Amino acid sequence: MHYEVYRDLLKGKIQEPDKKITANAWRKELAELEQKVEGLEDSFRDTVIKLASCEVIEWNKKELERVIKNEENEKTKMVISRTRQNRS
Repeated sequence: MHYEVYRDLLKGKIQEPDKKITANAWRKELAELEQKVEGLEDSFRDTVIKLASCEVIEWNKKELERVIKNEENEKTKMVISRTRQNRS
């Protein structure tokens, strides 16, 4: 029962007009596609490295902005504290 269902699904995906399942032709096409994928891996690898670098730089920028803002807030608090002490 399962075999027939899956076989029909598979045959529905076959683009050849005779709808035959030809394992040798599929193996050949698979080998060709695997070679294409191997060729693309290098370019994808470079792209991934560049994107990761951009992400790290962006995170560092946000972190630096946060640190600078905290330092400015601390300076402001110190100035306010000194001003209150001088008034007393």
